[in-house]
Parts: sequence; C-alpha cells; structure tokens
Amino acid sequence: MLEDGLLGPVSEEQQKWLAKMQAMCHNLVDLVNDFLDLSKLEAGHVHLRKERVDLHQLIRNNVETYLPLASHKSIALVEQIEPDLSPVEADPRRLDQVLLNLITNAIKFTPEGGKIEVGAGRDDGAGIKLWVKDTGAGIAPEEIISLFQKYHQTTSGQTSSEKGTGLGLVICKMIVEAHGGGIAVESDPGEGSRFTVTLPIHAAHGEQAHRENPSKG
Repeated sequence: MLEDGLLGPVSEEQQKWLAKMQAMCHNLVDLVNDFLDLSKLEAGHVHLRKERVDLHQLIRNNVETYLPLASHKSIALVEQIEPDLSPVEADPRRLDQVLLNLITNAIKFTPEGGKIEVGAGRDDGAGIKLWVKDTGAGIAPEEIISLFQKYHQTTSGQTSSEKGTGLGLVICKMIVEAHGGGIAVESDPGEGSRFTVTLPIHAAHGEQAHRENPSKG
C-alpha cells in the first residue's frame, strides 16, 4: 500500500527504502523455508511422491515460469531437450524445486544479454540428465569444493543484493540423492557454469515412494 502510494505521496528515496525492506522480507521468508526444508531432509522426514515424469513437459514448464524473470535482465532462457526421452520415476514437485534453485541462481549470476540453457537428455549410463548452463561469471575452483556445503555462498560476480541463504544447492543435492541420483558442476571464472543432475530412469532397488533418508554426499 505504501509503495503504491495508496496512503499518500511517496518520494523516490522512500520508494528505494521500501523496495529494500521488501527484498529483506522476501530473503527472510526464503531463509525460513530453506531451514525448514533442510531440517526435514536431514531428519529423513521427506516423502517423495513419485510418479512418471515427462521430462519435456518438466523442462518446458520451468522455462516458461522463469522466462519473465530472465527477460527482465535481457537474458535468453532457452530449452534443449533430446527427442524421445523416457519418463523418469520421480517426485515432480521436488524436481521443480531443484530446477527453481538452479535456474534462479543462473539468472542471478548471468549478466544482461547473457544466455541460459535448460536441458534434458540421456546419460552415458542407464539414466537421464538435466542441466542448467549459463554464460555468467563462473565459479572459482576453490569455491567449487565447498559449493554444496551448508551456508556456503559463492562470491564470484555476486553483489550484496544477490545473496541468498547458502542452502539452496545443499537442498538440491539432498533431493537428487534421495532419488538415487547425483549433481555436479563444471565452471571456469568468466566462462559460465553448467550444473548437471543425473537420475535413474526407474527407482533404485528397494526404494519406495514413502519416507526417504537422504544422506549428504
């Protein structure tokens, strides 16, 4: 209401402060949600509701969802999907959560006029892979080592307004491992990054779509 001027005129300086306060509130909500999610994953209190997931639809839906956010920075967000991919047995909501983290991170660290590719294809083994590739600032080798550790925040090309909770990639890793898969990153400073998620097409032997007990790799 204040920002919209419904309670009276708002100066440019006041609008800036209101925008900062709104961003801080969003960050606080994200922090609380990430803490709750992480605590559930670590305690094994997460139920994977697995079903056959159409990867073409999964990628397409996520690209369409985050296209406005990318367009705001004049970033090209494109999909690259191999034809005739088999469905994967997974929790679609959790895969959306993984892609949310990877895509929004890519948008955050990719400069205006850059490009982000979200794709799916066959893995060299008996599975599939999802990837998010960007033309952003890249990640220093010494930071890649601790990238999937709790509370780690990469500083490569990051501004103070872009800081997150430091939990997103940890949560991604635990979700992927709960599905019997893995996550890896390839990156060079100034050359962008590529995050790759590998998943088995079918649930691992003895794996149920009930309570999972993911471990930190």
